[in-house]
Amino acid sequence: MAPGCQSDLSTLPPAGGHDAPLLHATMAMGTRFEIALPRWQASQPRLQSVAEVVMDDIRHWHEVLSGFAPDSWLNHLHRAAVGRAGPVRADRAVFDLLARCEAARVASGGCFDIAVGHLMARHGLRSSASEAIADQTVGDPPADLPADLPRERWITLDPDRLTVLLAPGVRLDFGAVAKGFALDMARSTLADLGIASCLLHGGTSSVLALGSPTPPGSAAPRAAGWAVTLGGPGGRRLLLHNASLSVSAPSGRTAGSAHHIMDPRLGRPADRPPALAATVADSGLQAEIWSTVAIVSQGRHPATPVGVLVAVADAPGDSPHNRHHPRDIHPPPVPGHVLRWRADNDPLTWVDEP
Repeated sequence: MAPGCQSDLSTLPPAGGHDAPLLHATMAMGTRFEIALPRWQASQPRLQSVAEVVMDDIRHWHEVLSGFAPDSWLNHLHRAAVGRAGPVRADRAVFDLLARCEAARVASGGCFDIAVGHLMARHGLRSSASEAIADQTVGDPPADLPADLPRERWITLDPDRLTVLLAPGVRLDFGAVAKGFALDMARSTLADLGIASCLLHGGTSSVLALGSPTPPGSAAPRAAGWAVTLGGPGGRRLLLHNASLSVSAPSGRTAGSAHHIMDPRLGRPADRPPALAATVADSGLQAEIWSTVAIVSQGRHPATPVGVLVAVADAPGDSPHNRHHPRDIHPPPVPGHVLRWRADNDPLTWVDEP
C-alpha cells in the first residue's frame, strides 16, 4: 500500500463508548473506505442510515469507474472502442469528470493524463486477478498507440449529446482520481442528509474531512478539525477542516523496478519521483489530480490552481530538487525529510506536539 495518512481517532473516546464516533466501512475500488460520524449530530439509527447511504454511493461509483469491475461503465466504454461501436453515453457527473480530467491534462502540460492504460500494461502494472478478468472481457490494451494519432484525438467528448468516444486502443485508468471523485459525490450526499461533521477516507490516501469531531463551539483541542498524520506513525500531523487530502507515492503498486505513477509525456514511470506528495484542496478530484502532477513534476507545478496546497517529501538523503519553491516553508525542514509547503490560502494547520 502506498504511504497515506492515519486519522487521529486515538484521541477520540474508545470504540463502543457513548461518545465514540459511529464507524462504517466497505470495500470498493480495490481498497477499504471507512467513515467516522460523530454521534452528537444525530441518533444512532440515523447515523447508521447515513453511513449506509454513503457507502452505497461509493460502491455505485466503483461499478461505474473501476477498471477492476468487468461490467463497469468504464469497461463498457473500452469494449465500444475495441469494437468500434461508436460514442458511448455518459451521465452528467461522469461526463463532467472526464472534461475536468482533460482540462487538467492540458493545464499540467501532460503531467496528468487518465489515458495511460496502455502504459500500465507495457510496464506490467495490470496484473491483478480482477484486472485480468476485466481484460479478458475487453481485450488487452496495446503496448503502444499509433504514433500518428495526436493525443487530442484519443478522447472525443460531445457536451451536447453527453457522449464519449475513445480511439481504438485507448484505455483509461482513473486510479486514485476515481476515489477523489467518489469522495466529492459523497460530500454532496452528506450535505443533502444534513451531516456537517465526518471523516471519510479511501485506503487512507484519499481523505474527506468535514467539520470536526467535536460539536460547534467546543473548546476541546480537536475542535479545529480532524487530525491526520502524513505517512503513518512518526509523520507530520495536521488538522483538516472542510477539506480533501490526497497522498501520492511511487512506492505503492510496483512491477519489478517500475512504479505505478506514469509520466505520460515520456511514456514510462516518472523519473526521480519524490517519496511522497500530499495535496489539500476543496475538491477530492482536484487534490488527486495535483498530487499526481506533483510526483511527475517533482514538486508543485506552476499551473497548480490557487488554493490547492502541495507538500513534497524527498527520500532521506536526497537534496531538494523542487524547481518551484513555495513562498514559505512551514514547518522548517528536518534532516533527511524535506517538506515544502505552499502557504497561500492555507486551510491547514500543522500540529507540532506529539
